[in-house]
Amino acid sequence: MSMINTASLFSGFSKKKEPLKIEPEIIAKHLKHLIKSAIERKTDQAAELGCWLSGGLDSSAIASLISANGHKLYTFAAKLNPKPIWPKHYYSKDTSDRGQFKTRHVFFEGKELECQIYERSHLPAGIKIMGPAIIQEKESTVLVGLRWSFKVDEMGNINLRSSM
Repeated sequence: MSMINTASLFSGFSKKKEPLKIEPEIIAKHLKHLIKSAIERKTDQAAELGCWLSGGLDSSAIASLISANGHKLYTFAAKLNPKPIWPKHYYSKDTSDRGQFKTRHVFFEGKELECQIYERSHLPAGIKIMGPAIIQEKESTVLVGLRWSFKVDEMGNINLRSSM
């Protein structure tokens, strides 16, 4: 089989609205050649080959080509569960304390500054605070520097942003 430049076959997809005038048999031949040569290249390596297959006709074709090349084929099925729905972060109507409970003196860029300390579990979703700040919880502490801010998203994640 002679090689065909696939770029010339498929170059018009993004520009033209009309269908390409290429015989389906030619496209099928080229796709078969590309898949077969890719499988031959990969199965000639000493390492095992792993890939996800959809379970449709393409999977059957690839499995048949791998077997035809004399290689063992190991399969498995994986059930993909639907995306979990996480509960939204608690949003307190009373944001008067905003989780703030004390201050501490910290050094930033060689200067001693008073820094607000926030308890993470009390920060409501949607709150945005400019640094310097300290967010503490049982497992970790987040230091929000000068010219940085943080915002708590609806899942309770702390998103840090630089204002530089």
